[in-house]
Amino acid sequence: MIAGRLSAVDPVNSDAYLANAASGRAAIEALIEEVETTLDPVRGREFIVFHDAYQYFETDFDFAASGAIYVSDASDPSPARIAEILGEVAEHGVVCVLAEPQFNPGLVATVLSGSDAQMGIVDPLKSDLQLGSELYPQLIRHLAGALARCVRSQ
Repeated sequence: MIAGRLSAVDPVNSDAYLANAASGRAAIEALIEEVETTLDPVRGREFIVFHDAYQYFETDFDFAASGAIYVSDASDPSPARIAEILGEVAEHGVVCVLAEPQFNPGLVATVLSGSDAQMGIVDPLKSDLQLGSELYPQLIRHLAGALARCVRSQ
């Protein structure tokens, strides 16, 4: 769609726009296949995320979290919320809690207490990634890899 609009406005460079769009589509399709290959061996394993920030990833790759410690408003979870999460860990057989380096690890330790679940680290900010055309694919690979490693560890 973008390539078509650019081509209409700038027909001299139409071939370049269309080629770049095709290349971009092919790269995204290859990334999706790579992530599916990473996640397929661990599908069905239950995990909880630190906060509910991965819904698009979960939906796109059909790999949904059993819950989130923090709800979307980023307020500290109440004792009742922590008890609810502890119940979800036990009820769903959660094997992994994905923590984030920016937040309180003590809260994750509380959620893990009394279970065999492991803690994994996922960094949604990934400030160590290089800016450029590979930023998005690297971030998606990081998320898939962190999730697969954590749920596989059990």
